[in-house]
Amino acid sequence: MFGRLHGLLEPGSLWHPIIFCRSGICGKYTDKKVLNKQNAAVLIPFPERMDAQEIQNYPLCVLHILRGVSACDILKYQQGHPAAFKPYSGEESRARTEQSFLVPKGEIVENGCDLLINKYKKTSMCPWSTRLPARFSPGSEHWRDGMMAKFSDLFLDATKDGYKIPKENYLSKGKYPIIDQGQKYIAGYSDNAEGLYEDVPAIIFGDHTRIIKYVDRPCFLGADGVKLLKAKDAAANYKYLYYALCYAKIPNTGYNRHFKWLKEVDIKLRDEHEQQHIVEVLDKLTGLISLRRQQLAKLDEAVQSQFIEMFGEPKKNPNVVSFESAFTIRDDLRKPINSAVRSKMHTGQLYPYYGANGQVDSINEYLMDCDAICLAEDCGAYGAGEATSFIVSGKCWVNNHAHVLIPKECCNIEFANVYFRILDMSEYVTGTTRLKLTQGQMKTLPMILPPMDQQKRFAAFVRQSNQAKFAIQQGSDQLEILKKSLMQEYFG
Repeated sequence: MFGRLHGLLEPGSLWHPIIFCRSGICGKYTDKKVLNKQNAAVLIPFPERMDAQEIQNYPLCVLHILRGVSACDILKYQQGHPAAFKPYSGEESRARTEQSFLVPKGEIVENGCDLLINKYKKTSMCPWSTRLPARFSPGSEHWRDGMMAKFSDLFLDATKDGYKIPKENYLSKGKYPIIDQGQKYIAGYSDNAEGLYEDVPAIIFGDHTRIIKYVDRPCFLGADGVKLLKAKDAAANYKYLYYALCYAKIPNTGYNRHFKWLKEVDIKLRDEHEQQHIVEVLDKLTGLISLRRQQLAKLDEAVQSQFIEMFGEPKKNPNVVSFESAFTIRDDLRKPINSAVRSKMHTGQLYPYYGANGQVDSINEYLMDCDAICLAEDCGAYGAGEATSFIVSGKCWVNNHAHVLIPKECCNIEFANVYFRILDMSEYVTGTTRLKLTQGQMKTLPMILPPMDQQKRFAAFVRQSNQAKFAIQQGSDQLEILKKSLMQEYFG
């Protein structure tokens, strides 16, 4: 049987079958009774009523078509070996079925295929197809600089090729990075190499957050809401595609899935020299912006160090008071407004509309007119040193993703805001993929209230730091404006 396919299984070829070596994994596709230590299941797709051209363009996430196999070839082979094709249960009534061959492992190895490639789950580590539609290839009679291509013409969803690690299994340090959909580029680490995704570069898309990351080192994926994207063209400039996706206007629909919007994106194509020039320019600007962010982070670290020097570690302070002795909780002042309604509230005098992590919109109505702290109820970062809260002042509107806290006379607002950043709240939140700090748990947070003169002295230090941050932030904002302007020129 394998001899019939021998010519299609060239060592190192782009197309080869995916091979499952363990019966527990193959059970969905083949009869477990006939799988043993000598046999492996070689799977190929068999879409019914598909011609040869369609089969070449068939989008596959897990299974890979053998090089050169046409629908006609498969049909002929099926007619000659009807017993070799075993559709798994329930597939007979569908228009598309996955078929399998049972092949002695020895023959597979003798013909240059490595069984170890596909030993992990349903993952195939062979390269992706280079079958970019001909009209998008420079040199084609249809090619022109600046032409637009659909997302589906350029990308494949390779999420199933990556191994996802639950957040509770993240390490703070380790050999291999874990990339998720969060703000931090690296969410955690793992020391276990099994399942490591090595077919880089690649692009990560946060299905919930819309955050896009360029990945150029082997990694694992975060367990929730991560899409792994590979280019159909093996020679693609991934950095160019990354910047093009960053430019794309993907609507924010809250904590929903956004991949359907990404798939509607059109990308402007350039010749390879122009793509590289664009990447070099944007890389330089991105580097400068990153440097400004590092300076801002250093100032934040200085503020936190000053706090600990003056007041000690929050959880080690013996003078703990109850949460409600420091704050009046005013969650009654918050109210969510969906994006469709907010879109009709963008005329006239506008006021900030805040979510869990800061301002998300501006609208022409307000619910609050005071100074308060917003502490993330969900979608926040609750570890020590992470920004969990922010100060709002004057007329504004806060949605239901943040608790509204008004400090009492014994509590300085700037002191309290820094305190929340230093305090490790991870033991007070619930959930695994979407953390939540309920009002009940928030009330159990330990608070310290040093003498007011010390709080004010610390607040003066914070204001001085904020002045330096403001100057740096202005420079960063100007660089961001320049970057956005160039991206409009390059990709708009």
